[in-house]
Amino acid sequence: MSVKTLEELQSELADSQLALDQADAALQTLDPKDKETREELGARFTEKEEEVAKLAGDIDRKERMHKALAAVPKPEGIEVGREPRTYEKGIRENNGEFRSFFRDLFRMEKGDVAAASRIARHSREVAVEQRDISTTSGGVGLVPPQYLLDELAEFARASRPFADALGPRPLPDTGMTFNVPRVTTGTATAVQSEAGAVQETNAVSDYLSFTVNTVAGMQDVSRQLLDRSDPATDTVIGQDLAADYAKQLDVQLLNQATNGITVLSGTNTVTYTDATPTAGELYAKFADAIQQVWTLRFASPDLIVMHPRRWAFFLGAVDTQNRPLVLPDAGAANQLFNAMATGTTRVPQGLVGVLMGLPVVIDPNISITLGAGTNQDVIVVTRRSDQLLFEVGAPTVQVFPDVLSGNLQVRIAAWGYFAFTFARYVKATSIISGTGLVTPTF
Repeated sequence: MSVKTLEELQSELADSQLALDQADAALQTLDPKDKETREELGARFTEKEEEVAKLAGDIDRKERMHKALAAVPKPEGIEVGREPRTYEKGIRENNGEFRSFFRDLFRMEKGDVAAASRIARHSREVAVEQRDISTTSGGVGLVPPQYLLDELAEFARASRPFADALGPRPLPDTGMTFNVPRVTTGTATAVQSEAGAVQETNAVSDYLSFTVNTVAGMQDVSRQLLDRSDPATDTVIGQDLAADYAKQLDVQLLNQATNGITVLSGTNTVTYTDATPTAGELYAKFADAIQQVWTLRFASPDLIVMHPRRWAFFLGAVDTQNRPLVLPDAGAANQLFNAMATGTTRVPQGLVGVLMGLPVVIDPNISITLGAGTNQDVIVVTRRSDQLLFEVGAPTVQVFPDVLSGNLQVRIAAWGYFAFTFARYVKATSIISGTGLVTPTF
């Protein structure tokens, strides 16, 4: 009998607990007169209850064993740690061949038992790590190994800083359209005179509908490349597909016609018109953008998103004494003089600093071809909790070995689903735009 890993035991426990809950729910709703079915469900409940208890005990022993092993003094040069994932980067087979996720998908389709075993183990690992986000329904449509997603920064393309800043939620397992109820007209109260009529205003509501988007890409590769490449095609094709998936999702959130946050109808508008723009003049526009959210949404924004070139515009700004207006050290900024903003990190995308008390995220996916001169960008000031983004945990990858078999080629496809809306509270977002946001000069 094979010894199961901790991850395998945890996966089995989750499945057994689900079966136990289902049996319990069935018992609760069963007609008391149906004794035969009740006895059958009762026996199933008892069986699953014992199974859950056994698995929980096995997991407890396994965890205590791991703790004990970790506490044992290790000879120099030996490390006791977690068992490597099936498709961890750099793993090779005994014959020296680079272990490849794509190659195993292809060989599994052709009946390779060893490849199927590795794919099955990888599926269990993903089930444990991403149980709360459904990313696969079985078959050969599988989530790519984590190392394909860990190195997106190595590619010369933008990632998804705005999407990550929003904090995506798990996408429901079914449905292509979602409806979110909202109140469009509220109730009302009024001062009542003695024995006078009470104010009566009925609330009006409707549904905000938004659809599931699909981002997909594919690559055809030769059978020779799939079989004999070293390093395997995973390190090139897989990472590239995953990286562009991340970028395209972020682009849609920002710029999608009608729905993207920078083009959404009804948001607060802040216009900065200036033939010779300065950081000082633009700074006041942030106060306007914030106060519009305060006064029209009656809540506070908590995020500023701008293009990297606009943040660099602030980094390069100096006062009349040639002192920088944005300092890299918040403590020093407070001690020396009243800084316009503070920069915490020097990165090309993501969180970079604080301006007017709000975190600043720079995102290269913001368009820089806006305006009459097609040389303007925009700045987004928004409230994250008012925005909805649902997505799967990672793009799904599938290999199609037969579609191009006549040319000894294999098709690798990747796709993912997401849904979003920024229209729940359009006044939770202010967009700063205008001729003052043309290509900056330094």
